[in-house]
Amino acid sequence: MRGFTFVITLSLLILVAVVLASAPHQNIAAGLDPVRFLKQTVTHDLPAYLKDLPIPDSASDISKLSLDDYWRLLPIVIAIFSPIIVTQFLKKVREASDLENNSTGWFAFSKFFYKGNAISALPFVLGFVPGSLALLSAHWAEYGNWSWVMFVAGYVLVPIADLFIGEDSYNPTDEEENRLKRNTWFRVVMWLYTPSYIATVVYGAHVIATKPELTTWQWWGISTSVGIAGGFGIGCVHEMIHRPSIIELGCGIVALIFANYSHFWIEHLWGHHKRVATDEDPASSNLGDDVYTFIIKDMYQSFVDALDLERRFLEKKKRSFLWNRIFQGYVCSAIIGYAFYHYYGLSAFYFYLAQGIITAIHIENANYIEHYGLRRRKIEGKFDKDGEPVYESPGWFHAWDTADRLTNWILFKIQRHPDHHTNAGRPYQILRTLPQSPHMPTGYAGMFVLSWFPPLFWAVMDPLVENAYRQRRKMEAKGIAASAFPRGSNNISSFFKREGEGFFEPGSSPYNAKDFYGGSDATKKSDVWDVSYNEEFSKGKHSGQVVESGQIAKFKAAEISLTSSKED
Repeated sequence: MRGFTFVITLSLLILVAVVLASAPHQNIAAGLDPVRFLKQTVTHDLPAYLKDLPIPDSASDISKLSLDDYWRLLPIVIAIFSPIIVTQFLKKVREASDLENNSTGWFAFSKFFYKGNAISALPFVLGFVPGSLALLSAHWAEYGNWSWVMFVAGYVLVPIADLFIGEDSYNPTDEEENRLKRNTWFRVVMWLYTPSYIATVVYGAHVIATKPELTTWQWWGISTSVGIAGGFGIGCVHEMIHRPSIIELGCGIVALIFANYSHFWIEHLWGHHKRVATDEDPASSNLGDDVYTFIIKDMYQSFVDALDLERRFLEKKKRSFLWNRIFQGYVCSAIIGYAFYHYYGLSAFYFYLAQGIITAIHIENANYIEHYGLRRRKIEGKFDKDGEPVYESPGWFHAWDTADRLTNWILFKIQRHPDHHTNAGRPYQILRTLPQSPHMPTGYAGMFVLSWFPPLFWAVMDPLVENAYRQRRKMEAKGIAASAFPRGSNNISSFFKREGEGFFEPGSSPYNAKDFYGGSDATKKSDVWDVSYNEEFSKGKHSGQVVESGQIAKFKAAEISLTSSKED
């Protein structure tokens, strides 16, 4: 009965969204009186929308519909099918609660795309679809609401497709891994992302500069579409900043410069990967956090942390402030911004800023969902030489996994997140998924949308957090620690040091001398952190007590309902 009520409630919410979408945006902007707005929408806007719908008279007339007709029909079609969509979502939530078995999906255990040939890299070309749609949104901006096409595709169509296509549960064998990681095509796909992203930004500015007749609504549509495309692109950018190649790292940094978010890669590599799933990490959301206040706090604290990390880096290298990579990045962003202003005008300059802000919001929205409510244990009262608590190694338990096929292809498998945080050196094409890891019910696109409605997000995710802690207890009863993962850990890895800057177990890294990324550099001096975290935790474990950390410390491994934490 509760499930039926949930279906009806969400279906009504979708219907309300259709009503809002059908109403002229001028009314939405002016709707300061909610009662008046509701009356206007129900008595005028919605009937007018339904009356003017290009509904075909027969099945044979469907072929006569234009692209604009399909666009206008989309909201009502989604509303009609919303009970089926919501029912499928609830099924995925139930599957996410089963941490002994993989979720369902079309050809879930197919190895077709794991053979290591050029075809294996082909699905990741889907990562360029958001940019293509952003170009389309700019090109068709003057035609009604087409400037918003990327928003509709990214946060309506992709989440629905993810729900029904399901997950790719297959993990490659050792032999397949060797072929996949030596396949250059996976690198070529990444190299093409940055120029494609720059093209969307430049073309968006060009359209805004050459079409002064565009309305504010259409301007925001272009800015939002380009920003969302940049947000989807963070999967590829994230991958590139982790690869130990100056080409990939350079491409990732340039993309972040155009997004006006140059500090991200420094904080991510040396801050987030060291402190993940702890209260010291601003990019790991706590139980009960909402996405809106989280993003504001995360943006500020991540920038502050990045400045401190860069200070450490420069001190070790004995370099002056002029070598500060954050400063250099933002100077480049400012120069690019001035170029947009000089050649395309003030409106294009504002667009350049807006698309960067929207891209940055996407980065932090991803951070919000990736570690929600999950915390590493620490040694009570123990601190390392940098004054930070001594934590256990990141493992299968400390990030949310989702193996949904479509969004993993678009986002370069960033969603197989527990494996990435345990062994950051593994390239995207060989990341693994484990059914025992905490699982989100759907991919990042759908989880983003869910996070925008905090009560719904908490209603879905808080029970899954509680379930994840129960699973941890079961696994530890079998002798499998929360910090474990097949082949061990190497949780900090980049161009600057591939192995051994964080937690590191020999044999965990995929690198060897025969690969184009080169072999081990575990003995190389670290650029930021000098602590042997394995030894630090091992010694602390024998001299101190291992305890829960952060918000979770108030509860005992899900024996008390974790959802009550929002009341504290």
